[in-house]
Amino acid sequence: MNNDQVSDMITRIRNAYLAGKKECLVEYCLLNKAVLNILKNESYIDSWDERKKIVRGKESKFSILNVKLIYKAGEPAIEKIKRISKPGRRFYVKAKHLDPVRSGFGMSIISTPKGVMTDKKARKEKLGGEILCQLW
Repeated sequence: MNNDQVSDMITRIRNAYLAGKKECLVEYCLLNKAVLNILKNESYIDSWDERKKIVRGKESKFSILNVKLIYKAGEPAIEKIKRISKPGRRFYVKAKHLDPVRSGFGMSIISTPKGVMTDKKARKEKLGGEILCQLW
């Protein structure tokens, strides 16, 4: 069992890109689904789907998420992805202090009171929150 499922998902995606894989499996949770939806909408991943986990040849009641990765001209769509807010050190920011990542060429994923969204959308709606991760 993993305590920080978002960090685990980020690490699995990063490792899959480094290994040149076409897809990877991540643990199911609602926060992971929300982050994957943002990555899909921003064209950092191709798609994801939910599957039942197979344990000892039998279908389990637990689900996993299968993430299909994108490569542009043979290079990974995500050059770098890192977790900002961690269980031991949460990182919250107000809307007026949300700075663009890599001069606007990257993005932050933020958990706000109105749901998980990109830093651009949070600035537009004047919402602050917990910065989950940054990528470019």
